[in-house]
Amino acid sequence: MTQILRQWAAQVTLKRLQLQCVLERASRGQYAVHFQPGKGATRIIISGFDPFTLGTPGANNPSTNIRIGNPSGAIALALANRSIELVNGSIASFETYLLPVDYDSLARG
Repeated sequence: MTQILRQWAAQVTLKRLQLQCVLERASRGQYAVHFQPGKGATRIIISGFDPFTLGTPGANNPSTNIRIGNPSGAIALALANRSIELVNGSIASFETYLLPVDYDSLARG
């Protein structure tokens, strides 16, 4: 999507870099953290990082090797929008988002 956005010839005046930033953040769930209101609720927010490709067991592909993978992104995706019942009967809700692991994106915020 980012490549298409870079090539897009918009009919209105837009700041392409701002659009790319909004797309990046939205695709990583950074605008989608919304906890249910209420007293006594346990709210847990988890961030994960790229790249989270851990590879295929038995495959010898250096671009998807467990040594370059980061399980925090996969864990964040697995827990997104989940709830669990705690031992005291209350509910804990998870919200997650992903952060890029490239210095240009991090420097832009």
